[in-house]
Amino acid sequence: MKSGLQDLAPHLAGGARSEQIPMPAAMSQSLQVLIVDNSADDIALVVSALRSQGYQVAYSAVNNPAVMRTELERQEWDVIISDHSVPNFDAAEALALAKAVRPDVPFIVVSENIDLNLVVALMKSGMQDYVQTSELVRLGSVIEQELREAKSSRERQIC
Repeated sequence: MKSGLQDLAPHLAGGARSEQIPMPAAMSQSLQVLIVDNSADDIALVVSALRSQGYQVAYSAVNNPAVMRTELERQEWDVIISDHSVPNFDAAEALALAKAVRPDVPFIVVSENIDLNLVVALMKSGMQDYVQTSELVRLGSVIEQELREAKSSRERQIC
């Protein structure tokens, strides 16, 4: 486990950051998370919130379309969590890319201040949910719900 936020900073300038956060097996559920954000503090908040809610988090943090595409193509993801505004790469662009490459992966925006009209537009474009940064305690239950819905959708497609 990394010792602090400074460990994230070198990997946010257009690169990807991956880290496994260990949890006791009896308490944890494995979760592969692609995070679209440019703030080491926000990334740490999201990962910490998920860890405190019982998830064993493996994640990669990206902040531009090229690296996001690479990460989407590199492996399967359980969920994509995006800030609504990353410089030169906003949630609408990230959502469009996610839906083009991995259309079945739930996409959730986590941000503090976001215009309601933007939330509605993102929902119409395929975003599953929005969680305010101040309400990260909800994130685990939102992810659980979206994972259940994604699984149900896959099962309906098979039948």
